[in-house]
Amino acid sequence: MSIISHTNQLVEKHYDQEKVELIKRTFCKGATDDELQLFIQACKKTGLDPFARQIFAVKRWDSSSKKEVMSIQTAIDGYRLIADRTGKYVPGKDVEFTYDKNGQLYSAKAYVKKMTPDGVWHDVSAVAFWKEYVQTTKEGKPTIFWLKKAHIMLSKCAESLALRKAFPAELSGIYTHDEMPTRGDNGPQEKEEVDPFIS
Repeated sequence: MSIISHTNQLVEKHYDQEKVELIKRTFCKGATDDELQLFIQACKKTGLDPFARQIFAVKRWDSSSKKEVMSIQTAIDGYRLIADRTGKYVPGKDVEFTYDKNGQLYSAKAYVKKMTPDGVWHDVSAVAFWKEYVQTTKEGKPTIFWLKKAHIMLSKCAESLALRKAFPAELSGIYTHDEMPTRGDNGPQEKEEVDPFIS
C-alpha cells in the first residue's frame, strides 16, 4: 500500500492529507505507515500539536528486536498540559530528594494532586531512582546535561511517573524524553517503577 493511499485513512478534521504527509516527511521521518498511524492517533488522543513541538516521534535501536523502533515522546510541559485539560489536576508539593552515604543523589519523589469523582483532592506520589533513569555516555558516565542538572532531570522523571499514574487513560503509551535513555533499549520498564500511592 502506498503512503498516499494509506494516509487517506488517517485524514480527519484536524489532520488533512497535506499535514499527514508533512508529518511523515518531517516529524516521523523513517517511520513505517503503521508507526505513522500510531503517532497521528497519539496526537489526536492527547491534543498535543506536533507542529508546535509538543509531541514527537523518536526512532531508537532496540537490542531485543535487533531493529529501530519508534517511541512517542513529549516534554514534561506536555504532560502537565494534558493533565491540566482534565480539570482535575494541580501541581503538588516540592520534590523530595534522598542521597546515598556518599552524598550522591539517590532518588527523587514527586507529588501531583488529582481530584476524584467525589470532588476530593488527593496526593499522588512516585519515586524515580537515579540509577534507573540517569542517561549515560558509551563510557557509562552521566551525560553532561544530567551531570550539570541532576536534580532537575531526576525530578522531571519522578513527576512524569506521578502524572502517568494519576492520569493513565490520558498518558499511557507516551513518555517524556527525560525518561528515555540516550542509548540501549526503549527506556525504563513499567515494572521497575515504584508504584505511587494515593493518600
